[in-house]
Amino acid sequence: MSVQLFEKLPWNKNLVLCSPDLEGTGTLVRDTSKSHINCVLSGVAIPTWVQLASGKWVLNFDGTWAYLQCPAADSVALNFTSEDWTMMAWTKGDAGAASADMIMCQGAFNAKGWEFYVFWDTLSVSLRTNQAAAHTGIQTAEGLLVKDVWQLLGVTRHGASGQFYINGLPVTTILNGGLTDPVSSAGTKILYVGCQDGAVGNFWKGYMGKRRIYSGKALTDAEMMLHFIQSKGDYGL
Repeated sequence: MSVQLFEKLPWNKNLVLCSPDLEGTGTLVRDTSKSHINCVLSGVAIPTWVQLASGKWVLNFDGTWAYLQCPAADSVALNFTSEDWTMMAWTKGDAGAASADMIMCQGAFNAKGWEFYVFWDTLSVSLRTNQAAAHTGIQTAEGLLVKDVWQLLGVTRHGASGQFYINGLPVTTILNGGLTDPVSSAGTKILYVGCQDGAVGNFWKGYMGKRRIYSGKALTDAEMMLHFIQSKGDYGL
């Protein structure tokens, strides 16, 4: 299936972020979805462009003050509260990564918004929704991530529940109080890729590829697998 046909599938009307990392140069990472949530390479040592053997461009984060950001005014489409959603990203964590590293987030810890990240100490993936003075979340079973290997990490939120996917396949998902509706972060919090809110920590160490987010839809198992099949060749799988 061609990329052009893939992007025209009916459920892509819910696509609110699609960052395919096509640029290969410069400091702007464009969003090809209808939302146009363009990100800027930021930090003391900004992420660097790397071209894979397939010709695909990806971003390399050094784990120290390297991240992407998009202003709050441009990130309104990612202000999730009660709706369902789907998030995914191609990742290759560095063998030396040893902490909780952020894939993407919008909102303040224990206050508002959401966070999609990994725990390298337990090799698991987490999604957290933040409320005033509290948070709830879900997590994969431990030991499912592999460092230094490309993996498509995905998660769907449907009501208070959710489901994680690795390389298009559903994996054991553990509820930790469920996914309470996050407090709105509209107009106050920007999208960050590769770090915690405010760029204060949890910096991603390793590579990251195409990122997608859907609003108002939890993709099905078949749709998640289609994403993996469509992109896996770009990442050498």
